[in-house]
Amino acid sequence: MGIIPPGLQYHASVDEVSAVFEMPLEEALRLSRYHPLDIQRRGHDHRVWLSWYQHYFVWGMTAGIIRELALQIGLKP
Repeated sequence: MGIIPPGLQYHASVDEVSAVFEMPLEEALRLSRYHPLDIQRRGHDHRVWLSWYQHYFVWGMTAGIIRELALQIGLKP
């Protein structure tokens, strides 16, 4: 997530991401778009956040970071 100046050349690592796309900030910070999924891994409970935008599936750490940003700036669930 970031603000990229027009004309800046960057290259996403194919080892890190499957796609790069733009989502309006207002939409990204809408808390109602994030849905919890409680999982168990190696005997520990974890909550994972899931979201969809257009045909993109945003989940895990990425969704959690964006959701936490919305909470940190004071948006209410």
